[in-house]
Amino acid sequence: MFKNGPIKVLCGKSQFSDKTRLSGWKEEYESPKKRSIENELNKWKIQIRLEQDKYNPAVQCLNEEDVQLFFKTVPQIEDCLKVK
Repeated sequence: MFKNGPIKVLCGKSQFSDKTRLSGWKEEYESPKKRSIENELNKWKIQIRLEQDKYNPAVQCLNEEDVQLFFKTVPQIEDCLKVK
């Protein structure tokens, strides 16, 4: 896929992301920056998903298969955004 690994985006880590509730399940929290990036990626002709990095919860990676499909599908001279 990618020679040097996936494309990584630092989204920041929530102060709540490692806290466990009394019931035992982890509190779900997404950083506003991650949501903002996902909203922008949803505007692209080929949707690219974010995946949490295996080693750092503050880092999100662009899904490598989605990125590869994007570059195969969308010619370099075309706009990468969907037509409104």
